[in-house]
Amino acid sequence: MIASVTGVVLAVSTSEITVEVGGVGLAIRPTSQALSQARVGKEISLFTYLLVREDDLTLFGFADASERQVFENLKKVSGVGPKTAMQMISALGANEVRRAISEQDAKALTAAPGVGGKVAQRVVLELANAFVVTNAAFGVNGGTDWSDVMSALTNLGWGEREAREAVQHARQSLSSEDDSVTDVGERLRVALSYVNRR
Repeated sequence: MIASVTGVVLAVSTSEITVEVGGVGLAIRPTSQALSQARVGKEISLFTYLLVREDDLTLFGFADASERQVFENLKKVSGVGPKTAMQMISALGANEVRRAISEQDAKALTAAPGVGGKVAQRVVLELANAFVVTNAAFGVNGGTDWSDVMSALTNLGWGEREAREAVQHARQSLSSEDDSVTDVGERLRVALSYVNRR
């Protein structure tokens, strides 16, 4: 899979960015967040996902790893194709999509063009556990330090700066300087609530 692209922007339209990489112009379909970064003649770096079909190769572009992860999860839902997944991320942002799914807020997802109530409800139901991290998923137990929470957040697609801020917020919220709350699940829940609100 083409996981990322870095090159000079040759052309920009409302639905496509052309990026020159090694003398080849790649047509990329971006999220609105990725599109906002594109300037003709300037270098751009995007996370990407290559969709392979019998008669077509489509390269989707994302502003960060979090957007791509949300896209990959959304397109697994029955009735949600790549186009709808891109519309949801573009309209709401990756963090809001995560929040809506984790809080089972199907109504929030209908704010995206082409997403009706039934599709939104299906997304919430099928992805209910997609963005929930358990201790077992990261091979940790109840008596962990905060590095496990950092690791969990970065594995979910957030950058180190965002993860660090979330950990600092969670430490303060839980008054954990004395390690009064040692359960990584609870620590992670508080940290996720912080990044999802941003």
